[in-house]
Amino acid sequence: MDYLSFKRKIDKGIIQPAYLFVGEEDFLAEAGARAVINKVLKPEDQTLNLSVYYGAEAEGLAEALTVLPVFAQRRVTLVRQAGELNGKNLQAVASYLRAPPDDGCLILVAGKIDRRREFFNEMNGLIEPVNCVKLKSKQLSPWMKDYVGQWDKRLDSGALDKLAAVSWPGMRDLADELERLTLMVGDADVIRAEDVEELGATSFAFVRWTLTDAVGSGDMIVTQQALENLLNWNIKPIQIIGDLYRLFHHLWLINWFSRRRKLDDAKGIIKIHPFVFKKYIGYTRKTNQKSLEDGILRIMEADSNLKRGLCRPEEEVRLLTLELVRMISGSGN
Repeated sequence: MDYLSFKRKIDKGIIQPAYLFVGEEDFLAEAGARAVINKVLKPEDQTLNLSVYYGAEAEGLAEALTVLPVFAQRRVTLVRQAGELNGKNLQAVASYLRAPPDDGCLILVAGKIDRRREFFNEMNGLIEPVNCVKLKSKQLSPWMKDYVGQWDKRLDSGALDKLAAVSWPGMRDLADELERLTLMVGDADVIRAEDVEELGATSFAFVRWTLTDAVGSGDMIVTQQALENLLNWNIKPIQIIGDLYRLFHHLWLINWFSRRRKLDDAKGIIKIHPFVFKKYIGYTRKTNQKSLEDGILRIMEADSNLKRGLCRPEEEVRLLTLELVRMISGSGN
């Protein structure tokens, strides 16, 4: 089961007797566990009816699974690092899953699946896992709407597009950005695209996107500002060069398919957010294929210079971005 399907069921009040959260996105797993707990137990009932254990140190877990709820309809047992369960505790969990009680709810947060561990092999076929992986761009909008909704905030379409277009390292980074935005807009009900542009610079992921967007649009001032911010945050020049290569490679592909009137084919190959794809189409109309090819060659040269130690990295990436902006803004169809 994917995370959004799980969340829709929880929001509708459909509660299962047990949940297994797996995958590298620990933020989603913890958020999912908390959503289950809050749906099953009122805040005042959690003290007596919520037990938390950790896989390698889950002493008493087997006994806890048989304890009845106190002044509540259900009791919740949360096991973090569940992938480390073994022996008596693992067998108790397996027995619970084979015949789950009506008055209990077991939550297992296990992390990335590792078939070398006994736990994951034991769970196979006993419970359908909730896969906590980084959400795809088309899945981000409903998740973001739901996330800011807990503070009674909304995101307008422009804000959703801008945030979904960023290549976030992980869901926790995006959540942190959303929380900062909800705080910074104060009493305003709606977070607008303008708020994201003005306040989103607190995130290095957003600034990395801002840099490539500025280069693609030929905006020298914003390019220089974004680049210096990234260098001040100690983002490695080689990472910046990688971002620039992806930008020019995408622009080259869009230009190539556009000239052949096959932009739909480009969408299938590039697989970037529709908001970004639309912007990139506009950027390619201001340049030509030769300039894009020259840009790719220059990026490859800079990459080689860095890896061979032939230059000072920060100076090379400053010179590179300057030249790329000039290639974009100085060329035409």
